[in-house]
Amino acid sequence: MNAVPQVAGRDYEIRGGALEFSRPVVQQEKLGPMAWFLGFWGIGTYGRNDTVDIRYERNGQTAVAQGLKVEPRD
Repeated sequence: MNAVPQVAGRDYEIRGGALEFSRPVVQQEKLGPMAWFLGFWGIGTYGRNDTVDIRYERNGQTAVAQGLKVEPRD
């Protein structure tokens, strides 16, 4: 997460075919009108925007799933 390797059992669990992280994962929604306005004037707005990439092996081949969508817990 955010280019920091996570450890199974410590940082996340696999439940029902999904990863459940021990800490909240936040992805920024689309920018609102005020953020666009400030950006136009060169004023940055920096909200939290976690990224999740998964590296895994399938049939002996390494693969990567990038920029996965985060879904809220039920």
